[in-house]
Amino acid sequence: YFLANNFRQKLEELEKEKNSLKFQLPSRHPSISSFLDRFVTQVQAALRWAADHRHEETQLWHENEHKLLRSTYQERMQVLATKRNQLFQEKKWLQKEIEDLRARLAILEAKDQQLRREIEEQDRLIQSQDCELTALLGCVSLRELQEISKAVDGTLASSYQIPFSLDLPGTIKSLQEKERLFSMSIKETTAKVCTSQKLCSTLRRKVSDIETQLPALLEAKMLAVSGSNFGTAKDLTEEIRSLTSEKEGLEGLLNELLVLSARNVRKLERIKDEYTRLKQELEQGEAAFVTSVKENAEKYMEMLEDKLHSCGSQLLQRVWEADLEACQLLIRGFQLKETSCCVFEEEENQMDETEMTADGPSDSEKRKEGHFPKGTEWGTVPCPKHSELKEVTEDILFGAEGHLSEEFFIFSAELGEKCEAISEKLVRLEDQLQTSACRVDEGLAQSLQREIQVVKETLQTVLVQLQPAREAAEEKAGDFLCDSWCPGRQDLKE
Repeated sequence: YFLANNFRQKLEELEKEKNSLKFQLPSRHPSISSFLDRFVTQVQAALRWAADHRHEETQLWHENEHKLLRSTYQERMQVLATKRNQLFQEKKWLQKEIEDLRARLAILEAKDQQLRREIEEQDRLIQSQDCELTALLGCVSLRELQEISKAVDGTLASSYQIPFSLDLPGTIKSLQEKERLFSMSIKETTAKVCTSQKLCSTLRRKVSDIETQLPALLEAKMLAVSGSNFGTAKDLTEEIRSLTSEKEGLEGLLNELLVLSARNVRKLERIKDEYTRLKQELEQGEAAFVTSVKENAEKYMEMLEDKLHSCGSQLLQRVWEADLEACQLLIRGFQLKETSCCVFEEEENQMDETEMTADGPSDSEKRKEGHFPKGTEWGTVPCPKHSELKEVTEDILFGAEGHLSEEFFIFSAELGEKCEAISEKLVRLEDQLQTSACRVDEGLAQSLQREIQVVKETLQTVLVQLQPAREAAEEKAGDFLCDSWCPGRQDLKE
């Protein structure tokens, strides 16, 4: 009973407590609710951080992906551009090939048309030749045709031996070029020799002048010493020493110039020997060439003359007659050339003979005085005398002391001969002028008068040009030597 009462009390208390209690979710419990609030806050913070981190990763991934896509795009575009350029180059190459093929096609078409025209022309020629051959066979026998063919072949073979052009062979042309070079070398070496000889002559004159001054200075020095005029004697001693030193220097330079002149003379002799040998070889080659051409032409002429007598074809006769006339003219030209050379040699011989005649007036001069009075227009125009030419020649030799080499005497003799030859030619022209005037050949007289005037003016001009050049060269060489070897030149003059 007691336990039942306790249980009943507890049940009542529990009933009361049950009635006092209200329905509430566990999550609404303050402690759980605060826990949940804190948990939700942490979860939201974690979510925000995760969202931010994911956004950054997404943005970075997008950026990387964009970069990758952009690089891929650039590479792809570059590849496409390269391929496009290659295709463009191939297109240009193909266009060029097409243009070349079109041009070649045009050339081939033009050539094809030309070949067609030539083929048509050959067909017409063959037809005409067939007609001509038929007509020829009807008029001329086969044996005569064979003889004509044989004659034509023989004449053609002989005509090929005559050159179409009379130009000299290459070997002779090379010899002519060598001859020209040797001639220039001779002129240059001769000029060097002349210059050195002229300087030697000037140096000899300077040395001779010094040798002339030294005895007078020595005598003056002795007089000054005897008169106790030691200051003047000292000055004269210095002057004598200066002149002696100058003389030694001039003699040394003179010896060097003599050695150089001798070397140049030997060189000139050697060059002249080679030039003479080359000239002979050239003349032999030219003569052999002319002889060969003449022999071939004469053989061809003999063959043509035989064929002209035996051939019955008028056409071939006309052709061979023309060839025969051409060969005759060729040989005639060679003969005229040889004749002119012989005439020139005869004129030179006559000039040499004229040089040996007396100095009295010639027959031509007497005739000139008879036909042409002095003072008239037909009178002789003053021309250079032989003495003037000789003086110029002697001036070129640069020395009257007898120290010049044999080459210079030869050179002077050649120059004198040439000048005298010109003078003799002038006299002959005047004789011809007088003869033409006597015969009243007015045209020839005027022509000869003009030629004489030109020759005389040329001679006078040469003399006028040679004289100042000679004087200027001597003065220049003398000044140069005096300035080089006379340091006390002004004192010596005083």
